[in-house]
Amino acid sequence: MGVVIDQYGITDHSSGTSVGLIEWADITSIDVHTIMSTKFLLLHVKDSEKYIEKARNKIQASLMRTNMKTYRTPLSVNSNTLKCNFETLENEVRSAFEKHKNIS
Repeated sequence: MGVVIDQYGITDHSSGTSVGLIEWADITSIDVHTIMSTKFLLLHVKDSEKYIEKARNKIQASLMRTNMKTYRTPLSVNSNTLKCNFETLENEVRSAFEKHKNIS
């Protein structure tokens, strides 16, 4: 499990709704949302269905559709299962997004 941030995008394997690579070219914006003191990065993408179709099973797809209805994106990342805190995760993702968003 974990998150890899590189020139291609964010490869997320941090939770049950993770779908692997989320390409920089697909990400339109990044927001932060807090639920009961747990912070999440919400990754808004051009084509949400592209990522919902990557779901490993119907339960994951259903959870992603619920996220879509609630947060306007099926994709979220938190640091609970990572070896870094949320602020580090957010800073790394935002920095890489700014660096790569216009290259693709």
